[in-house]
Amino acid sequence: MGEAKRRSRLGQQLADDEEGEIKGDMAEICAETADYLLEASIDRTLLFGPVVWLPSDGTSARQWRFIVVGCDRTGETRVDQLNAETEADTMAFRAGVMAALIEHRPCVMIDFDDELQMARQAEAAWPCAKITRLREGIEAERMTAQ
Repeated sequence: MGEAKRRSRLGQQLADDEEGEIKGDMAEICAETADYLLEASIDRTLLFGPVVWLPSDGTSARQWRFIVVGCDRTGETRVDQLNAETEADTMAFRAGVMAALIEHRPCVMIDFDDELQMARQAEAAWPCAKITRLREGIEAERMTAQ
């Protein structure tokens, strides 16, 4: 899974699972992101995690992001982490991508308000080591927080 996933429309080359900060015209970026998410999807099913923040390194503000999980045409689970500069922008980005996907019917979008539930659903739908690591990471993070 170390191969790079091409995100030329988003102006970035990122490895699968790597973060990408998106800047520019929001409507255009949302439409391009919707295209990107569906272009490699084998079953046009996408799971949307909630907007959450990543722990800060202590010198910068929180980084807000959301995850979209699907299955690519090779049968591998695909995990895309997307973010914008602020929590509000990230929430608008997530909503905008989901709205843009409506133009690409048929597709199935499952909206989760809990990242762990999303990971469990993805693991049940597309079992693989990558999604198991994601689920285990979320569970470990929650155990640490308790």
